[in-house]
Amino acid sequence: MKRALAGGLLVGFATVALVSFAGAATQPSTTYVDKQGGYAITIPTKWATIPRSAAQIKQMIATLKKKKTTLDLADAYASILASQAGRTGLTGYVFQAFDWPQSPDTPIFTEVSVAITKSTKALTDKDLPAIGATYANALAGNAGSKIRVPKIVTLPSGKAEYIIGTIPAGSYTNGVELYLIPHGKKLYTLAFQIDARALASAKLFTSIAQLFRIT
Repeated sequence: MKRALAGGLLVGFATVALVSFAGAATQPSTTYVDKQGGYAITIPTKWATIPRSAAQIKQMIATLKKKKTTLDLADAYASILASQAGRTGLTGYVFQAFDWPQSPDTPIFTEVSVAITKSTKALTDKDLPAIGATYANALAGNAGSKIRVPKIVTLPSGKAEYIIGTIPAGSYTNGVELYLIPHGKKLYTLAFQIDARALASAKLFTSIAQLFRIT
């Protein structure tokens, strides 16, 4: 069963084969369908979605602060507005969500983001190497980053350029995974972030990518 949410997203609840970081069995999941964006993404139900405007986040923070049990989550949303990267993400991505409760061992959110970039021409599999190189070079431009050479993988949603690597973030290091999926005149970017120490065991990212659909 699905219901509508603000922003045009339809939400469906299910239990699917989302594998946790530790390789555990199936866990409850939620599917978000963006009709305007033309995609559907399935993530763990416990993950917290990020509204697409600062005003909506502020309203959510005010609501969460009314209960002691949700004060930490209110602070998590407040930290998004407090950072330049967090504010930029509100316009750069059409969907974002993060794992909650957050691990106490790191300030880095375990996060998924979806971006849609429009092209003046229809994109094909032949464009993948150039697309992958552009994104990989941009990530490698961060001082101290270690980005692997992109490779083409096949997902149910189509062929994609896959990029994985690490980027320093103060005293911690971000682990990043990107799937770049061309479809017509749109390029879908499925981006993941996690503390780099957990990147190798983040099997959940693969599950989310396998369940990602272009509608």
